[in-house]
Amino acid sequence: MGLTSGNARDRMGKDFRPFGYVLQSRIFRSGATMPIAKIMNCAVEPELCLIIGSPLRGDAVDVAEAKAAVRAVAPAFELNQRRVGPDGGRALLLADGLAQWGIVVGPEAPVRDNLVETTVEFYCDEQLVETKTPGATMDDPYLSLSRLCRLLHKYGFGLEPGQPVITGAFCHHPVRRPGTYRTVFSGIGEVSVRFS
Repeated sequence: MGLTSGNARDRMGKDFRPFGYVLQSRIFRSGATMPIAKIMNCAVEPELCLIIGSPLRGDAVDVAEAKAAVRAVAPAFELNQRRVGPDGGRALLLADGLAQWGIVVGPEAPVRDNLVETTVEFYCDEQLVETKTPGATMDDPYLSLSRLCRLLHKYGFGLEPGQPVITGAFCHHPVRRPGTYRTVFSGIGEVSVRFS
């Protein structure tokens, strides 16, 4: 799900939350290493990843149903690639998949409430860069999941067990040089990725 937090939230309207897809070949485990040149204009965004545990579909899925279908919560990074300029407009932003390139997913943790109160500590080469607790500046991830199901239903799709869903950035950091990026999510765990 996109545009669910921070300055980007409500960018296209209060209730409009676009979605994209992640290629299986671009889902990496925590600790992965990749050449920095592989993703031009790369940025990393700490996000929570909801792992689907049971089929979820329909045009009336509510927050409770969405949460009940989640098997686990995992710490994750979204890897973004800026491919278009900031003034490309709404249609181009959507066509470009909201700059999404791939995800890095850490170990699974039990499902829990109040995910927007999770605090993240973002590190670059073991130096703390930012600490953030989004609170009301982020949509509840289970709400985002229910919205996604309703949107997918319009196209004849749903969510299946094992699928990962990222639900909104806690913060955004460009990758300007080789290094190791790590984020600790309070009460959930940590995720890391190394660019060489």
